[in-house]
Amino acid sequence: MTSQGGLQTDSLSNTFNVASQILSVGDNWIYVRMKLGEQCVTSAIAIDSIKIVRNAVAGIVDVDFPTSVITAYPNPFRSDITIKRLQSSGNYMIQLISAGGALVRTQDVQRKTSVTFYNLDINKGKYFIRLYDKKKNRWIGRCR
Repeated sequence: MTSQGGLQTDSLSNTFNVASQILSVGDNWIYVRMKLGEQCVTSAIAIDSIKIVRNAVAGIVDVDFPTSVITAYPNPFRSDITIKRLQSSGNYMIQLISAGGALVRTQDVQRKTSVTFYNLDINKGKYFIRLYDKKKNRWIGRCR
């Protein structure tokens, strides 16, 4: 946030990135005020709005396949956890990470739509799944 609660002060840039953490689940209205640089206009300022809907997704959304949410279950888990809805053509690295940030397990997965970590001998607590797309060399996301 910048001054006076606005997201961005006046700028020549025509793009602005919004971090999803600042959006509420449901409808979020972003109001845009645009100034025209031209001298011969009736109004030098125009206002428009953009609706951004944030869903409460309990999984990982790959921007290339937004309708297929990658899920991990059961949540919470005891000794086994399954990750589903991977892309069958994908090449992934999956990490299981403790809430404290310690890497518990890593597994590479190719051309599978699901994978299960069996017999995890770990302490009770919160854990996260992180997913890396090895073909595109980028992190896709993480979920609890």
